[in-house]
Amino acid sequence: MPKAGITVKGEAKREKILRKALHLFNKYGVERIGTREVARALKMRAGHVTYYFPDKDSLVLALGLELRALNDGVQLDATVASVDELIVRFEQVMRNHIAYRGLVLSMARILSALAQTRAEYQSIQEGRLLGIRACLQGLVANGLLVPLTRVQQEFLVSCISLISRGWMVESLAGGYDLEERIPHYLGLIRGLLWTYSMPSSG
Repeated sequence: MPKAGITVKGEAKREKILRKALHLFNKYGVERIGTREVARALKMRAGHVTYYFPDKDSLVLALGLELRALNDGVQLDATVASVDELIVRFEQVMRNHIAYRGLVLSMARILSALAQTRAEYQSIQEGRLLGIRACLQGLVANGLLVPLTRVQQEFLVSCISLISRGWMVESLAGGYDLEERIPHYLGLIRGLLWTYSMPSSG
């Protein structure tokens, strides 16, 4: 969070620090970058960075809030009117992940180290699961999916959630370019939904 009474110039400097931290996290990983490395990359004194962000954890939290806001802006709820629309929305989430890949790839360590982030993540994740359930229920209501039992719904929710959370690690482990790999995982989601699609009449 910015300090109370921060000036416009100060807000611009804070933003510059965040953007450089994100770049370095994405390039080298959260574990290898601290406030000193960010200051060095910006040719600033370390105190200029720690005035706005006292430590690496505060940088991680600020960037995590940005990613959360981006993903919150992708409505995964009952307003999804078709499978194609669901796929488009998931594609945006995946692109958000790429933009903040340093955080996403280090999430397990971040959650184990930061109790505040861990509690928030659990709450956010539950909201995401509720959103996927609402998407599925909307597709059923629109006659695009067959009526789902609770077990079937939870199977789909779990599979889609796992794809969303794990696609990036699996892609990089396989040596794939992240952008080029997006269609593969969107295809997996589409294939899962196709299994429960309503048979066309005639």
